[in-house]
Amino acid sequence: MTRTIQTTYRYRLTPTAAQEAQFRRFAGARRFVWNWALGRKREHFQQTGTTLSYNDLAAELTRMKQHPDTAWLRDYG
Repeated sequence: MTRTIQTTYRYRLTPTAAQEAQFRRFAGARRFVWNWALGRKREHFQQTGTTLSYNDLAAELTRMKQHPDTAWLRDYG
C-alpha cells in the first residue's frame, strides 16, 4: 500500500487600490458576458428548440464587441 502526500499552498493577494479596481472591472465584464450568453442560449432554445454552440456564441460576441454600446468589452479580452 502506498501513501500519497498532498501539499496545498495558499497565497494571499494584497492588490493596490488600482489593481483591485481592475479586478472588479474584469469580474464585472465576465459576469456581463456570462449572463448575455445564458440569455442568448435560452432565447434561441425557446425559438428553435436547439441550442447555440460555443462557436456560434463566440462569433456573436465578436460582433457584439464591434457595436459602440458594448465596445468596452474589447478591453477585457
